[in-house]
Amino acid sequence: MDKKENIQIVEVEFYEASYGCLWYKIKIDNQIFKDSFSEVFDPVMDFKAWLEAIAIKVRQTSFFFDNEGEDIKFDFQRIRDNECKLLITENGYESNVYIQGSNIDRKQLVKAFYLGLMNFAKSDKYDSKEWEDQSMKERLCEKFNLNEKKLLKKLERSSKEELKKLFLEEDPYRDFYDYDFEQKEKRTIIDDYLKISVSPWNGVKLSEFQSDIIENFIK
Repeated sequence: MDKKENIQIVEVEFYEASYGCLWYKIKIDNQIFKDSFSEVFDPVMDFKAWLEAIAIKVRQTSFFFDNEGEDIKFDFQRIRDNECKLLITENGYESNVYIQGSNIDRKQLVKAFYLGLMNFAKSDKYDSKEWEDQSMKERLCEKFNLNEKKLLKKLERSSKEELKKLFLEEDPYRDFYDYDFEQKEKRTIIDDYLKISVSPWNGVKLSEFQSDIIENFIK
C-alpha cells in the first residue's frame, strides 16, 4: 500500500489556560493524549525550537519538559520526506507510550502543533492572566485599552489616593506602603509601580511563540 494513502492525521487542540497551566489535547487515530505545560518549567520556547527543527528538515529531534509530575518526551524522526514518526512518551520510561504515529506528514504535523497554540493564543478562550508574567503597566494598558503614552496621561491626572486604589485593585496581595504615597512625588510613584509584576505566574508571552521559520514552511 502506498504510504501516502495511509497518512495519519495529527490533531492538536490547546483549550484552556488556568492556574499557570496550558492544557492541550493531541489525537492520532484513536489515540488521545491530554496534558499541560506548566509555567514553573515553561517549555513553550523549547516547543517552538522543536517545531522549527522539524521545519528545516532535521532528521531526528526531541524535546523534554516537566509537567510538574512527569517528564514528557516528544520525539520526531524523519524516515523520508513524506514519511515521519512521532512518539510521545514518559521520558526515561519509553515503554510508557502516550502517542505513537508511524506514518506522519511533516508539514501537517508542524502546522497542527503551531496553529493549535497560535490560534488558541488569539482566541477568546485564552486568558493571558492565567499564564503570562505581566507588569502593572501591561495590565493597565489592557484594562483601559490604552497605549503607554495615553495610560501615563490618565494616571498623572489621578490623585495619589486614586492611584493607590487602582494599584490595589490589580494587585490586592501586595503591600502598598503609605510612605510611598505620602512622601514620594506622584510621577515617581507611577514609574515605580508600573514596573512591578502583578501576575502570580511566570509563563512566556505567547506572542513570542510566533516563528517566521515555521510560517514560511507551512504556508
